[in-house]
Amino acid sequence: MSRAFAFLVWHSWVNRLRQQLARLRRPRYLLGAVIGLAYVWFFMVRNGFRGAGPSSAFAGAGNGVPEEVGVLVEAGAALVLSALVYLTWLLPSRRAFLEMTEGEVAFLVPAPIHRRRLVQFRLFRSQFGLLFTALIMGLVFGRGIGSAPAALRLPAWWLLMTVLELHRLTAAFGRTWLMDRGVGPWRRRRWLLLLLTAWVVAEVIWVRGEPGLGDALPRDPAAWKVWLGRLVGSGPLGWALWPGRTMAQAFLAPDTIGLLAGMGALLAVGVGLYVVLMRLDVPFEEATLEFAQRRSDALAAVRTGNWHLANPKGKARRPAFRLRSVGAPWVALWWKNLIAVKAVFGSRLWKILLAVFLVQAVILVVSGPGKALAAVLGVLTGMLAPMLVLMGPHLLRTDLRQDLVIADVLKAYPLRGWQVVLGEVLAPWSVLTVVQWALVGLFALAMSVAGPELGEKAPLRAGGIWAVAASVALILPAVNLVSLLLLNAAALLFPAWLRSGPGAGPGIESMGQGILLMFAHLFSLALAMLLPAGLGLGAFFLAQVAGAGWPLALCGAAAVASGLLLAEAVPAFHVLGRRFDCLDVVDERLT
Repeated sequence: MSRAFAFLVWHSWVNRLRQQLARLRRPRYLLGAVIGLAYVWFFMVRNGFRGAGPSSAFAGAGNGVPEEVGVLVEAGAALVLSALVYLTWLLPSRRAFLEMTEGEVAFLVPAPIHRRRLVQFRLFRSQFGLLFTALIMGLVFGRGIGSAPAALRLPAWWLLMTVLELHRLTAAFGRTWLMDRGVGPWRRRRWLLLLLTAWVVAEVIWVRGEPGLGDALPRDPAAWKVWLGRLVGSGPLGWALWPGRTMAQAFLAPDTIGLLAGMGALLAVGVGLYVVLMRLDVPFEEATLEFAQRRSDALAAVRTGNWHLANPKGKARRPAFRLRSVGAPWVALWWKNLIAVKAVFGSRLWKILLAVFLVQAVILVVSGPGKALAAVLGVLTGMLAPMLVLMGPHLLRTDLRQDLVIADVLKAYPLRGWQVVLGEVLAPWSVLTVVQWALVGLFALAMSVAGPELGEKAPLRAGGIWAVAASVALILPAVNLVSLLLLNAAALLFPAWLRSGPGAGPGIESMGQGILLMFAHLFSLALAMLLPAGLGLGAFFLAQVAGAGWPLALCGAAAVASGLLLAEAVPAFHVLGRRFDCLDVVDERLT
C-alpha cells in the first residue's frame, strides 16, 4: 500500500507541474514567471550561495553583527512560534479532517484502509510542499544567526515545518477527542483564556518583583542583552515561550553543535507528536468528505466566474450597522462588503485583537511610569501600524478585486460608476483605519507611560508623543484611501491579472505577478504622496515661523497633507467610475 501511496503522490505533483508549465504559453503568466524567477535568483539563490546580502545580516559575530541582535531575533521567533502553537488549540472549532481532494476521498476513504494509514498518507503527501518551503526559507535567511553551515540549515527548516504540521494535525485530533467527551469549543476556550489571564497576572507580578528588570530600560548593549534574556528566558514568560524557543533553536543556533542539539530536540518533539497522533483514533471521515465537497464546489464556482457562490452554506453574519430602506445607494455596497470582511476576518479575530489590546492596557496601567516593559510593548505595537499601511490594502480584498467577477450584477444596479467604486472601497478603508487608529493610540499610551526611559529629548518628556500620534491618525485615512484606489485601479485597468478567490492556482508566475503589482503599487503611492508631503512640510515650517509650537505645527502639516491626498482621491473616483462604466464584462477575462 505504501508503494501505491508513493505512486499517487508522485504523479499528482508531476501533473500539477505540467499544468503550471502549460500556463506559461499565455503572456501574463510568462511575464509573471520571468519576474518571479528573477526575484528568486537575485534575492535568494545568489545571496544564499555567496553568504552575503540581506540573508547574512544576522550571521553572528563572523559578520560583525552585535550579539544582542541575535538575542532579539531569537526572542521574536520564540514569541511567534509559541503564539502559533497556542492559537492552534484556542481558535479552531471544527472537527478534525484531512485535506484531501474529492477523488482521493472517493477512492481511499471507502477502501479497506485503517485510519492511521490515511493520516500517514496525508503526512507523506505534505512532505513535497514542506521541503519546498524549507528550501525557500533557507535561501531567504541564509545561514541564520551564527557560524553553522548552510547545508545544515535546510534540514533544520524542514524539521521545523514538519513539526508544525504534526502539531496542527495533533491539535485537530485532540480537539475532536475532547469534543467526543463533552468538552466543546467554548468550554475549551474558557479554560485557556483563564490560564492566559492567570499567566499575565503572574508575569506582571514577577516583573515588578525582579530587581533591575522592570525599573528602567537598559541603555548599554550588553545590559540590554542580559535584560532581554532574563525577560524571555525565565519567569512565567520564559515558561510560556518554551515551545517557541525549542523550535527556534533549530535555525537560530550560534554554532554547529547548538544547531545539531536543536535539531535533535525538534526530532524528539516530532516523534512524540507522531506517537500521540497515531494513538488518537478519532473519526474524521465525514469532516474530510465535507471539506472535499466544499473545496470542489468552490473551485467550480470560481471557474465559472461566480466567486460569490464559493461558500453558499456560510452562516449568516450580523451586519456592522442597520441598513435603512431609504438613503444613499452606495451605502448598501459598503454594508455588503463589511459583512464580507466579517466573513473573511470573523468576529472571533476581532475579539482576540480586543483582548490583546485590553491585556496590554492593563499591563501599561500596572507597570507604572517609567517602566521598561511599557517601552517594549509600545515599540512592538508601533511596528504594526506601518506594516498595516503597506500590507493591509493587499490583505483586505473585499472591494472590486473580489466583486469584479460579478461586474455584470453591479452594472445592473441603478448606480453611477463612481458610486460603485466608492461603495466597494469604503469597507476595507474603514476597517484598516479603525485598526490603525487603535494601534496608534496604544502606541502613544505606551510611550507616554515609558516616559524618559526612551531618551533625553524634551519632546519625549512632554506631550510630544500624543502630537505625533494625532498627526499620524490624521494622515492615515487619506493614505489608506489612495492606496486602495490604486489597487482597485489595477483591477479595473488589468482585469486579466486579477487573482480572485481560491481558484487561482499558485506558482512561480503568481509570485511574479504579485511582486510586479506590489512594486507598481508602492511606486504609484509614493508618487501620489510627493506633492502632499512637500506642501505639508512647507506648512510645518510656515507654522514654525509664525510662532506655533512644533506639536501644533505638526498636526497642521498632517491636516494639509491629508486634505491634499483626499483632493487627489476625488477625481480618481470619477476616472475609475468611467472605467467601470466602460468595462465590457464579455470581452474581459476576469478569472
